[in-house]
Amino acid sequence: MRKCYACGGSQAIAAVAYGTETIPSVDVIVGPGNKFVAAAKKLVFGKVGIDMVAGPTEVFIIADSSANPAWVAADLLAQAEHDVVAQPVMVTTDEALAQKVSDEIEKQLAELSTRQTARESIDSCGRIILVDSLEQAAEFANRKAPEHLELAMEAGEDRDKVASLVRNYGSLFIGHSAAEVFGDYAAGLNHTLPTSGSARYTGGLSVRVFLKTVTTLRAESGSEGMKNSALAAGALGDAEGLAAHARAARIRL
Repeated sequence: MRKCYACGGSQAIAAVAYGTETIPSVDVIVGPGNKFVAAAKKLVFGKVGIDMVAGPTEVFIIADSSANPAWVAADLLAQAEHDVVAQPVMVTTDEALAQKVSDEIEKQLAELSTRQTARESIDSCGRIILVDSLEQAAEFANRKAPEHLELAMEAGEDRDKVASLVRNYGSLFIGHSAAEVFGDYAAGLNHTLPTSGSARYTGGLSVRVFLKTVTTLRAESGSEGMKNSALAAGALGDAEGLAAHARAARIRL
């Protein structure tokens, strides 16, 4: 049975976690929200399952000399306008490109209706990092494990190499035309993704969040497997100083 409720914010997280007179409690809460929603999900975890504690949003762009400075700047600002603590980061081996992107950010900021938020994000959390090699850029990306990783590079051997080296990200956007905003709105990619380095050990929201693994043991009395398990369990119980554990195993012999 499916039901929809028009509610939001941290109060909605509390409502569906514990239930109210009109809203039943649930087993799992998933999906993005602001920092208050993220904090609320963290607080109710254990009472219910959650997908992840998400935020702040991130984009990490590896760009080479073929990148269009205006496009890269636009992608950084698209992330920056989300939140004053959003993290727009670019890494490049090309110092001239770094300067052009920096200049382009200032130019586009001046015309941006969300410039107040984007400005604070760029100033406090934005970075343009110069590296010695594309391999080093890939290593930085793996250490950052960003929510969104863009390879603003022309098709070819270098881009293929970087794509093979990166492994920690929520979603990977390959090539100049693969704008991160397409993943937000139109291209069909998952948009509930790991942040704050959690892409090192998990992916985005998927059907796996709604699946659970359970185990079952059936033992036949007197079987070889049962006897071997009892002997092993008894020895381990003794080693741990858990006498009742050892007895519960050996009593079946």
